Amino acid sequence: MAQDLHALMDDLSGVETISVNIVTGSIVVHYDPEVINSNAILTFLIREKYIAPADAVSSQQSDEPALARVSKAVSKVLLGLALDRALQGSPLSILTVLI
Repeated sequence: MAQDLHALMDDLSGVETISVNIVTGSIVVHYDPEVINSNAILTFLIREKYIAPADAVSSQQSDEPALARVSKAVSKVLLGLALDRALQGSPLSILTVLI
């Protein structure tokens, strides 16, 4: 099935390289965004019944949770620095370490 998928994707215009991992059941597709987009590739894979619609995740969707975690961590660091500077030398400055 992996070989069939690889051969099928090779014929898709705009697809540059394909990596199929049979152990994890994942597919990584490198493509030319000027020729084809991720939604067209996902639609193609769904139509050919290689993936279920619920399992289809574009690169943008997979990056969103990671970006949210990084944003939250950076916000905490900046808040901690601001509080440390504002409360420097006071008994409350020890609380900034706990943030």
